Amino acid sequence: MSHAFVYGTLIAEPIVKALLRRVPEQKSAALHDFTRLRLKGRAFPAIVPCEGACVHGKVRRRNGGGLRGEENERPCSCKGEGG
Repeated sequence: MSHAFVYGTLIAEPIVKALLRRVPEQKSAALHDFTRLRLKGRAFPAIVPCEGACVHGKVRRRNGGGLRGEENERPCSCKGEGG
């Protein structure tokens, strides 16, 4: 089983439930030394390396279905807040 780090509107449970028809198991998390940037001509921000910055989001278990895409799959090495 793998995990996915999500941020922005994808941490809002009503939006996730509308997209997936369920709210997966999730835990608050922070991705240190990264920041969010708006991309010209794009609706959603990107995460890029930035020393000293932090992106807050959630880590979700990925066990098939929903929010998948080869271009979005990368190992997540972030730790949940508080352990």
